Amino acid sequence: MEELSVIEVTRDGIIVVTRDGQRFSVALDDALRSKLGHSTPSTTAGTVSPKEIQSLLRSGLSVSDVAAQTGTSDEHVARFEAPIVAELAFVLERALAVPVVADDSDSSFGIEIAARISAQGGQIIGWQAYRTNDEWLVGARCLIGTIEEDATWTFDPRKMTLVPSNAAAVRISKSESIDAALFPPLRVVSQRPAARFDSGEFEPLPDLVGDLPVTETPEMPSTGTSSIVIDMPAVEASIEQNVPALEIDDL
Repeated sequence: MEELSVIEVTRDGIIVVTRDGQRFSVALDDALRSKLGHSTPSTTAGTVSPKEIQSLLRSGLSVSDVAAQTGTSDEHVARFEAPIVAELAFVLERALAVPVVADDSDSSFGIEIAARISAQGGQIIGWQAYRTNDEWLVGARCLIGTIEEDATWTFDPRKMTLVPSNAAAVRISKSESIDAALFPPLRVVSQRPAARFDSGEFEPLPDLVGDLPVTETPEMPSTGTSSIVIDMPAVEASIEQNVPALEIDDL
């Protein structure tokens, strides 16, 4: 059975999302209200912990959604919102800033994905970072023609890796498979200062260069450019000092 996460509660229904970003709507009719009314008692502010509230906010739910789901007030939920908003913004900023190389020029994951969607005649309506099933997801709501779709990538903020998690993300990245083993993840090539939120979500980032084993490679004729050698089907590329980012077409 596939697990669904509630991302929005409207007047007429509930919006749920699958792990790969597909959205479904459940009509909130009298029959459903009746079943909900005979389910477990509504949770009150006295029984919902701040950690549980923040976990729901971290999954992408709004203050109103969390209040409706837990039976608490908007004002009570809003007390715990600020650090989560900052955390989600931090995760999204780091994901979009992952450096890549496209057409022999430096770029970033966010800029390059937006350019590729634009080249297909579409646009990005918005980006979102959220956490479900103990992993971070970065999603782009795309509009191509009259069709809206969500492209999602899993993001590891400690290793700074991105891997597509649904077909839309694979297509945008011009990959033929959703299998992570065939999709080398993007990886940051320069060290960044460690950061941590009070929520304890993050630990100091490891030394991406100093802690990695370095092996000698045969000297190759200079071509004016450098690249990362990936031993497939390994999903992470080894990073050597002074080596530029992954080619975007390797996605």
